[in-house]
Amino acid sequence: SKCPNESLYLELGVLPIKFVIICRRLSFLHYILNRPDTDLLKQFFETQCKYPVKNDWIHTIKQDIDILGLKMTFEEIKLMKKAKFSKIIKEKVRQSALEYLLEKKDEHSKMDLIEYDKLSIQSYFCTSKISTKHAKSIFKYRTQMSKVKENFHFMYSDENLDCPECPGILDTQEHLIDHFDSAIDKQNYENLFLHGYHKEKVILAKNMDLLLNRRN
Repeated sequence: SKCPNESLYLELGVLPIKFVIICRRLSFLHYILNRPDTDLLKQFFETQCKYPVKNDWIHTIKQDIDILGLKMTFEEIKLMKKAKFSKIIKEKVRQSALEYLLEKKDEHSKMDLIEYDKLSIQSYFCTSKISTKHAKSIFKYRTQMSKVKENFHFMYSDENLDCPECPGILDTQEHLIDHFDSAIDKQNYENLFLHGYHKEKVILAKNMDLLLNRRN
């Protein structure tokens, strides 16, 4: 329940529902604009354009256009081919969704170590070389949701954040690495937060899971 919502969207490359709705509304706008002038729906839309009232659909669609930074008039949208307009909207929606999620990400320290330059599913979810169990573990450590005290410091007093096995040392994910004999594992901790590095991520997640299971 404490997992940052934006981490789910960013790691899985999924659009928040508000952007899915924006995409569909703008597609419907293109449909309306290309209806015959005698069509009742078209006439209703044009009436809203001329005599807008608070909470009219025309206000919502204009907000959608502003959110996406779409520099197009209704006439330009009408004259554009449906396929081309849909492609532009989908690109704009994904870019706007990414910007929105990155703003949310900056509000949560758990996401500080991960950088995103596009909204797409992370590769460790898409390979048959990583089991579902280990993919979940990688996600847990990337979003700093493992059961170490520092990840849930609000549940403890400042005097009770020490590692259960190492008094005087803060209980963090990084500290878990100090329990490993392999120097390679220590060096690869930062790779956990980068894109790719499938093998290293799995090894690291396995070792951290083993240690946490042993002490919990």
